Amino acid sequence: MNYKKELQFMEGLAVSAGERLLKYFHKRHTITLKTSFHDFVTEVDIASEKFILSKMRKTFPRYGILSEEAGHSGNQQAFFVVDPLDGTQHFSHGLPGFGILLALVRDGITVASAMYDPLIKSSFTALLGHGSWRNGKRVHCSNTTRFDHALGGIGLNGPRTTLKQKSALFTTLLSEKANFYRYYMNVAWVGVGGLDFYISHGGGPWDHAPQTLFAAEAGAKVTDFSGRPVLWDTKEVVVANPVLHKKLMQILNHTL
Repeated sequence: MNYKKELQFMEGLAVSAGERLLKYFHKRHTITLKTSFHDFVTEVDIASEKFILSKMRKTFPRYGILSEEAGHSGNQQAFFVVDPLDGTQHFSHGLPGFGILLALVRDGITVASAMYDPLIKSSFTALLGHGSWRNGKRVHCSNTTRFDHALGGIGLNGPRTTLKQKSALFTTLLSEKANFYRYYMNVAWVGVGGLDFYISHGGGPWDHAPQTLFAAEAGAKVTDFSGRPVLWDTKEVVVANPVLHKKLMQILNHTL
């Protein structure tokens, strides 16, 4: 099945929703805690979600929707995945690093994704089997093969990884002279080639489904911590070009 129409719609929606976020940037926000002080939602998350969901239901009523704040409704086999404001913490503090993340899942497979960063006016799209694009131009992951030439990131927020394991992983990668960077949309930035690798544990499908497809379609290898291909609802992500990915897996097998 061809999902080009859906992708075109998703890209346009991500851009319009992302531009709406700028109206609320650098303003005071009402913050509601969810699971911890660092896990919260603002009134902008809710407003953005309502805007996106209304457009989706009107344009593609046959698809269900799984959204970070509203949960899952409608079709369980074919549905949009929505992060109405990825990088809420950055946004609420007036920092760059926030945007809209959308994906389309069909029968357990992510088939299309669209993401938009309004501050840098960059649209990131991917279509299963067809490739990844940034502002309409094809992108590819880097060909860096050495850690001392690489720039990567680690986001270990899930309960599986202990402080000792995180420390061991950092120490090992630092001994390889790798450099680190933490922003948002880190998996997607591997697909663009801005980052050479990224390791993540935690987050939800709205964080990973859009990004993992984008990175994979850009030539990166994307697996869980055991080396298995990721699913749309994965919580573990190891992403890099095939050469660096193999080296990362060897390190992970000794530290996690």
